[in-house]
Amino acid sequence: MSVKGIELKFDAIFFDFDGVMAETMPYHLTAWKDIIENHYGFEFRPMTVKLNEGRPVVGIARAVFEEAGRDYSESQLLDIIEQKNAVFRATNNATIYPENFEIIKLAQEKRLKVGLVTGTHLKNVEALLPKEMIDNFDVIIVDGDVERGKPFPDPYLAAARRCGVEPEKCLVVENAPMGIQAAKSAGMFCAALKTTLSSEHLKAADVTFDNHAQLLTEIRDIILA
Repeated sequence: MSVKGIELKFDAIFFDFDGVMAETMPYHLTAWKDIIENHYGFEFRPMTVKLNEGRPVVGIARAVFEEAGRDYSESQLLDIIEQKNAVFRATNNATIYPENFEIIKLAQEKRLKVGLVTGTHLKNVEALLPKEMIDNFDVIIVDGDVERGKPFPDPYLAAARRCGVEPEKCLVVENAPMGIQAAKSAGMFCAALKTTLSSEHLKAADVTFDNHAQLLTEIRDIILA
């Protein structure tokens, strides 16, 4: 992969989870809508979650209430998150984007470190990803592992430290503004996927792909050549 004529080589590739590793967003939105509209009585706005996706879930809950002009307490947010995650895990039937299996295989063949860096809970990850895939990650950073989550760079910097690689040698795959900001603030190269948002929301990424098939082709033919 090249940017402005500069060829890039990487020592690690870090994936976001929701919308990157797996097609979970429809199930998250359904769970949020259920809890907000049926239990708290105001209209749920899906775009609020899409634009805040990637940050710790308490930040998403806070944004949902603030953008609706609703009062809340921090303890209430924790209750909402617990309820929402319970609905998500009970109804989730998401699929893993199949290209990710091949990308991870290629990365390991080239001796790249592979990581999962997400603002979601570990239980959500374990509920969807098979153990053999989880075991393939050299590092997993989830909600609560660092003091500041996305859009701060802390989660990605923590992943780089644990893998023993320099941030500028890391490729991050994201799908939302908060994650892109975190990756770029960490000094990493960011590829964005249009799985949940259009290009206008992903402009801060170094490169944007329509889908995982395009990303896989780029990785197979250039990044890991």
